[in-house]
Amino acid sequence: MNRNRIIIPAIVGGLTAGVLSALPLINCLCCLWIIAGATLAVYLHARDSAKPVSLSDGLLLGIVTGLIATIIDFFLSIPLQAINLAFAQRFLTSLAQFTEKMPFNLEDWLKEGPMGRFSFPLALFILIFRAIIFAGLGAIGGTIGASLFGRRFEKP
Repeated sequence: MNRNRIIIPAIVGGLTAGVLSALPLINCLCCLWIIAGATLAVYLHARDSAKPVSLSDGLLLGIVTGLIATIIDFFLSIPLQAINLAFAQRFLTSLAQFTEKMPFNLEDWLKEGPMGRFSFPLALFILIFRAIIFAGLGAIGGTIGASLFGRRFEKP
């Protein structure tokens, strides 16, 4: 597969998946967004390709899309963390009204958030962990895309 032909579809698919995975409230479907973004990338590649997309091409395109989505999601999640934290705080506060026992130090967690203060090693660990997960999900999406669109746009 030509490297130049996979970059644009991978960027479009990764950007789509990364933005949707970082947005508050719909980020709970982040696994679906990564798979859908990789499938979109394979669709865009198959549409413009003269040859059918093989399974290995779809797999490679999906992995690259997942890695691009990792970077987009990681950096977009930083400014959106305050919105996600506010949502979680409201949810746990309303949940506390209906339960008798809440976890120990819930008040501290609601003030600082689950991450507390910024930690470079923790941020690096999260980035690497997301890259592994998103690349795997991208591979699944790329495989699905290759099976759906690999032969559909075959040109004579």
